[in-house]
Amino acid sequence: MKKTFALLIVASALALAGCGNMPSSGSFSSNASSSASSGAVSSASFPSYSNGGTTNSEAHDYDNIIVNGPTKALSSSFMYGVDCSIVHDIESLGGRYYNEQGREEDIFKILAADGVNYARFRVWVDPYNAIDGKSYGGGANDTATDIYLAERASAAGLKVMLDFHYSDFWTDPSHYWAPKVWSSLPKSKIAAALGTYTTSTLQAFKDAGVTVSAVQIGNEINTGLAGVASSASVSSNNYFANMIKAGIAAAKGVFPAILTSVHLTNIKSASAVYELIDSLVSNGCAFDQVGISYYPYWHGTKANLQAVLNTVAASTGKPVFIAETGWGFTDEQTDYATNQFSTSGFGQTGGYLTSEQGQLTETADLVDILSQVPNQKGIGIFYWEPDWLPVEGSYWATKAGEYYNDKGADAATAVYEAAYSDSSQKQSWANQAWFSYTGKALSSASVYRHLQNRDKEAPEVVEGLVKSAISLNVNLKGGSWAMPSTVQGYTNTGAYRDLAVVWDATAVAAITVDGTYPVAGTADGFAVTATVVAESNFVQDYSFEKQAMSGDEAAVSSPWAVLDNTAYGAYGTGHIESKGEGDLDGTKYYHWYNSVAFTWNLEQTLTVDWTGVYRLRTHLMSNVASGYTKMNLWIQVGGGAIQTVDCLPECAGWSSDLAVGMKECVLSGIEIPTANTSVTFGMDCAGKAASWGHLDLWSLVKVGDQ
Repeated sequence: MKKTFALLIVASALALAGCGNMPSSGSFSSNASSSASSGAVSSASFPSYSNGGTTNSEAHDYDNIIVNGPTKALSSSFMYGVDCSIVHDIESLGGRYYNEQGREEDIFKILAADGVNYARFRVWVDPYNAIDGKSYGGGANDTATDIYLAERASAAGLKVMLDFHYSDFWTDPSHYWAPKVWSSLPKSKIAAALGTYTTSTLQAFKDAGVTVSAVQIGNEINTGLAGVASSASVSSNNYFANMIKAGIAAAKGVFPAILTSVHLTNIKSASAVYELIDSLVSNGCAFDQVGISYYPYWHGTKANLQAVLNTVAASTGKPVFIAETGWGFTDEQTDYATNQFSTSGFGQTGGYLTSEQGQLTETADLVDILSQVPNQKGIGIFYWEPDWLPVEGSYWATKAGEYYNDKGADAATAVYEAAYSDSSQKQSWANQAWFSYTGKALSSASVYRHLQNRDKEAPEVVEGLVKSAISLNVNLKGGSWAMPSTVQGYTNTGAYRDLAVVWDATAVAAITVDGTYPVAGTADGFAVTATVVAESNFVQDYSFEKQAMSGDEAAVSSPWAVLDNTAYGAYGTGHIESKGEGDLDGTKYYHWYNSVAFTWNLEQTLTVDWTGVYRLRTHLMSNVASGYTKMNLWIQVGGGAIQTVDCLPECAGWSSDLAVGMKECVLSGIEIPTANTSVTFGMDCAGKAASWGHLDLWSLVKVGDQ
């Protein structure tokens, strides 16, 4: 899981009622992971869980919930898992967990009673700044921390999975820095170092009396691992594949019965997932199972998820599992967290109500999908960080961690303190947890238990439409267009389901010239109205929907061009994304971010065949204007002077409501005196380090005669 750049505005405080004070374990030792390499790791410095006897009377409806079981039988060894890596961080800062009866209890016992049988913990090599010893944050999950957590999980009857990131901090397709201790090694030596580290880490667990039942050889390894690009798997030396093989061999050497996994994400690009897995298999990587991240608001349809799981299981002969998922139960804000998830941003895209019932059904739907993988090869699911309470000081990253996350290297205290704001450290997951902001178990925490017992089932019934009024942009210059074939209805299970809609054919046929048209329709007996805004928009690919994608990020392609684009990642500072964060229209948008100062110029050239006065418009959401020195919307008609408008006033920060947050940038009074004139237009930007933003929904339309 990665922390996205977008920081939501904190609207209100929520006090942490009923939380006792837990004795601190003291500062984390920056030498903990160094000792891991020698095997001399102990959890003795961590306190045993101490139940303070506090209570929490917060009310939740545990009785009137619906949890429908899977269509087909699951394997008897199905993994009902959670990733609970942040627990020690939360408790050391005063957080407490409460069971359904409102009594304080060890979280691992609460989860075990609710049907969890696996606890996963991420493990980083050395998550501390080498200069000042400051923790990177995110739980500081080094070997000693994880042994402490695993001992508690094991005592509660849970099996343990370790998620080796093979880095000092978060890894995902955008970040896979080699650990500091390996950063100077040539690629040919990293596999051996990885194997040695895996052996010593697992041996430390074994010496502590903890059996590790499953292990991930890397976290979301689509693009790379430990500083080595995954494309190296098809090179003559197979560096990447050799690393996976070394990790598997090392794990089996310590725990022969351990289940080894590779973990991928970005399944919208199914072909890329298949290609990487096929490459690993052909290079002799004998993993036992394949994990796939699936967040409904990021990773596409459930039909595509089913296809990917089925295909991977069939092509490899290996079981598959969902390695990460999550959903929100509230939009309420707190002072100590920002809500990455929001109803307006993610609700319709993901397909569930923001509620405890929505969380229950999201998880139940995924278990049902796993049940339908042939031959019972869908063997597990892990809910990501259901334990992350919004307590003060529990950061996704400290400023030291943010610097490492961006640079893959450390800086002196003054440097990283100056580079990042206090608010940028805040965790963003609290409203997707299975525990309330005060630490009490939600009804969603019981989903696995009810799936196993099948004691909360009920027929699913559509109760209404998610939106009884929708808006639609139509380009009359863009060829054929069509009304949407479905709208979403909400059900008694907290799900959004697609419903076929029938539109008034006469009203649709009347949409022939620029204007705004109401069109009535019905879906499953419910009335819906579409407000259709029809424009003769000359901009080609005006909402980036025709941009070629191999995943959820891509380089800009024709008819658009991006010039003067400062390098960043695979596609440069400015690129196309499809992550549900800036898609005012459709699912794709132009996005930018860089950890250093940058420039880009997005532009398009086309021919306008009507004379008249025109208006150029786009929609912008970015961090505030102080993050930029230039944000100009511009146009050049023929060989004439370039006309510009300063859009810095529209750089206003994040809003989870894209309809509000995406500000209009408008350049008016554009005269095109001659038919069939060539016109070039675009946005020109110069930004400061760590600035970000989105553009979507462009239009160049005639608004009058000359």
